[in-house]
Amino acid sequence: MWRLKKQKQAEDFVIATGKSHALAEFAELAFRHFSLDWQDHTDIDPLIFRPTDIPFDCGNARKALRLIRWNAETDMADVVSKMIEAQLAGKIRHTL
Repeated sequence: MWRLKKQKQAEDFVIATGKSHALAEFAELAFRHFSLDWQDHTDIDPLIFRPTDIPFDCGNARKALRLIRWNAETDMADVVSKMIEAQLAGKIRHTL
């Protein structure tokens, strides 16, 4: 974040790994942390899918690398673990 703040002019940057992952993969990793099968605890309702939903997307962080020399060092599996650990440690608050 400090690299973003040090910019002389505000710009938009994509902060991403450049790798695409399915939501099911994210859920599988999160549930596995608790020795659970995500499919036993979730429902997929095809009625909520929209024709304009994007089937595949991948963040391109080349601008961040070029301008602020930022490159992803954490993969999705580690991000999922860190999110769970922060939640369990009470470092994440719910605001609804």
